[in-house]
Amino acid sequence: AQHAWGSYDDYPVGPAGTDPMPHLSRNRVPQPFFLVCAEDQVLIQMAGQGEILFKDIEPSRMRLQPGDSVYIPAGVPSRL
Repeated sequence: AQHAWGSYDDYPVGPAGTDPMPHLSRNRVPQPFFLVCAEDQVLIQMAGQGEILFKDIEPSRMRLQPGDSVYIPAGVPSRL
């Protein structure tokens, strides 16, 4: 995890071949774009507080605290 590059970079943190592979992202500033992934995602807020915004689904906004987890279906635009 110490090798994670910075905001918006997802660093794989499991052993090679792990499926699904957990990734770490250390965003320090709000994401200025919506991300659309081809695969389902599970977001886990590890530290600090955050907010996730969604397009085209409700709720369109969720506040996040450490320990929160959010399932994001494939194709759903999201912004942290």
